[in-house]
Amino acid sequence: MKLKLAFVIVLCMLVPIAEGCATSRAATPAEPTSGGDISSGLPLAPDFRIPDIPIPAGFEFDRAGSFVFQNSSLDVGKIQYAGNSPINDVAQFFLDEMPRYHWKILNVAEHQTITMFFDKENKSCQVILTPKTIRGTLIQISFYPKAAAPTERE
Repeated sequence: MKLKLAFVIVLCMLVPIAEGCATSRAATPAEPTSGGDISSGLPLAPDFRIPDIPIPAGFEFDRAGSFVFQNSSLDVGKIQYAGNSPINDVAQFFLDEMPRYHWKILNVAEHQTITMFFDKENKSCQVILTPKTIRGTLIQISFYPKAAAPTERE
């Protein structure tokens, strides 16, 4: 009898916890759009510094190499991360994940580094991937307001 009572008490305590974990939240503009197949490459980090710029899991934020300024009318900065994933895997991560956050790829340039330019309605982003000397990749991301389209002169 005591065992059944203890089981019921534990079960009653776990149900609210399980419901809290299962609660869904409405999508915000920073969250990725659904659709398309899930990438089998590098996983997404559980959280990242800039809500609409995804970062692969396992990369450490480098505060000394980063600068961010945000207010209600301006979102600009440079953030830096370092991790042990191969540069090609990291490049594929950004090509797969950025469109899920409404970024459009403009171009990619490769030499010793890989530089990718992305654009969205009111923001631009440059991602530079550099192989680390020992192993892994350095990620440098610059983001800034999109330049206004030139107006025609009469």
